[in-house]
Formats: sequence, C-alpha cells, structure tokens
Amino acid sequence: MAPSGQGLDKTGKTRKTEGFQNPIEKAGYAATDRVDLSNLAQGLTKLALESPKHSYRVQELTALYESGRYNIEPNKVSASLIESMH
Repeated sequence: MAPSGQGLDKTGKTRKTEGFQNPIEKAGYAATDRVDLSNLAQGLTKLALESPKHSYRVQELTALYESGRYNIEPNKVSASLIESMH
C-alpha cells in the first residue's frame, strides 16, 4: 500500500497525489490500528477438532477409506457447497 499522500501510476510505481489525505488518518485514527482474529480462529478450530462428534466422524471416514468403501458423490458435494454460500 502506498504511504499517505502517494498513489500508484499505471506502471505500479509510487507517485505523489496532490491534496490527498488518507481518510483513516483524516478521521483521527492511527495508521497502526489493526485487528487480529488469528488467536480466536485457532481456538475455535481447536475446539472443533477436539469434539467427540468430530473425532467419531474422522474415525468413520478413515475406516470407509481404508476399506475402499468411501465414495465421493460430486453432485452432493457441489450442492452442499452452493447451499453453504446462501
């Protein structure tokens, strides 16, 4: 990202932009403000992986795969993906 008061020209090089002020800085916020959700995401993932239901399902899928009985149904997978987006 270009520093405040600068922009990119057509070649991607930084250039001065006259009269431009970063709207975040203009509103009085520090340019160093940030949000970090990685710890929350890691905690939620850990909880999901440690649940008994998840462990049982992983064991069930492993057994199906190892016995050669695990069959992927592309139509169900694609329908589920589309449904999860709505």
